[in-house]
Amino acid sequence: MRKHKNFSPDLKFQVVKEYLNSDESQNDICSEYNISPYAFSI
Repeated sequence: MRKHKNFSPDLKFQVVKEYLNSDESQNDICSEYNISPYAFSI
């Protein structure tokens, strides 16, 4: 069984801030930060 990744609050804030302030898709942001789209849901 795979272990869940823990993301720091700073990283979470940075990812959401970038998503809201850019024209990139959610999948683009996820691949840039190497996180699963399932972990990033708004």
